[in-house]
Amino acid sequence: MLIQLSGYRTQGKNFRGLIVDSAEFYANELMRKDLARNISIDIQIVRRMEKKTNGDQMGTCLITGECSRPREFDLEIDGSHRTTLILKILAHEMVHIWQFATRKWIQYEKKDIEKWKGEIFEWKGLGYSDLPWEAEALEKEVILFHNLIEKTSILDDYMDHAMHRDPETFYEGEYAKIHPSV
Repeated sequence: MLIQLSGYRTQGKNFRGLIVDSAEFYANELMRKDLARNISIDIQIVRRMEKKTNGDQMGTCLITGECSRPREFDLEIDGSHRTTLILKILAHEMVHIWQFATRKWIQYEKKDIEKWKGEIFEWKGLGYSDLPWEAEALEKEVILFHNLIEKTSILDDYMDHAMHRDPETFYEGEYAKIHPSV
């Protein structure tokens, strides 16, 4: 799997590693190894995406390569959130990559028609949670994030590094107000 990462908060090696390692883990949980190996993803971490989209989006997934056999994707992830939410957003968008790569979800040039599990699906006028690909992604993002925590040390390693880097400022904000002794 080829992963390119750029944008907001990506200058730090630790954060970059967290995002890349998490994306690889999610892909390997969702896909066969041979499929995951042939996926190329350009992840852009953006600032305040939710504000720019009037609260509508925290992430996007776009096919950038061949639509008939998608293997190249652009993800945009709102990096303005806490780290755990960013990882959940990444999991959600990785589910969409899996849906596209396995042709479970097919997008057409005509914007209001998609194909879902082999059936034409007209979604004009439907709400976000009524879209079957979104419902599945919402369900699987929770499972993927839970598996990331339970099966790997990816998030633990990131947190350990962050605390050792700057322990004086690690606990800030609301947590510090509630737990002043930390």
